[in-house]
Amino acid sequence: MNRSQMSQSHHYSWEIAFTGRETRGENGTGVLGKPDPLTSRTCSTYAEVGTVVFDLLCDDIVADHRYAVLDARVAGEPDPEPPAATTTFVVRDHAGVEKVAMSAELMYPPVSAKAVVTHRRDAEASAKWEAARRVRREKAEAAARALPESDRAVPLDPQVRRVVSTLRVAAASLREDVPTLEFCREQLTVAQNTLKAAARALVAAETAGNVREAEHARRHTRWWRRGVDRWTHLTELVTEAYLDAEEVDDYADSLSAPPTSAK
Repeated sequence: MNRSQMSQSHHYSWEIAFTGRETRGENGTGVLGKPDPLTSRTCSTYAEVGTVVFDLLCDDIVADHRYAVLDARVAGEPDPEPPAATTTFVVRDHAGVEKVAMSAELMYPPVSAKAVVTHRRDAEASAKWEAARRVRREKAEAAARALPESDRAVPLDPQVRRVVSTLRVAAASLREDVPTLEFCREQLTVAQNTLKAAARALVAAETAGNVREAEHARRHTRWWRRGVDRWTHLTELVTEAYLDAEEVDDYADSLSAPPTSAK
């Protein structure tokens, strides 16, 4: 076998099918010994590819359904049905020979009342932030229309205008310097799901007596536990940043409001 053939022999492909209320599938390819395009995990065996990719895809569909249930409950609508009940997964080598095959029934953990309360609070906060600029603009336009023509023409003091402009820039910077709350929640979910997958891989490796794989999984578990902590903290910081930006904008509004005419 020449070098090109040896390189190709490390290629693999995978395919997954979900069946139930929806029937859909996904597929992908990768190379043993190199980061997988989907998971970024470097796998050395077909079995490892199967475990990592299968766990991630199943966790994703379960997490998506969880958010769908949360959205429905916040909106006062019935819970949506799970999108799939079972799944089958196959890993093949470069020649198309099946190396790993597995199937499973998907389990959807119940959504607690506490989780709904948290989701409602986050959704309300996001809606408030998204609507804040529009509301402020409408108020400013309404206040300007209500003024006599002579008052509308009176410009702000140049110094006050500079302060207001600086405040607007500061508020915008606060928002632009941090990711959105929705993005933080998505990344937190990814970190939580990956941590679960790493923990399962660690248990499987220790049970099988695979010292090398156990150490690999142990390191990933440690890294992603930190990731969960990090994204939890970032979500809190982002919330604070948006609240600070609202406060700055409110102060700018108060400075730029036209003076009340003396009667």
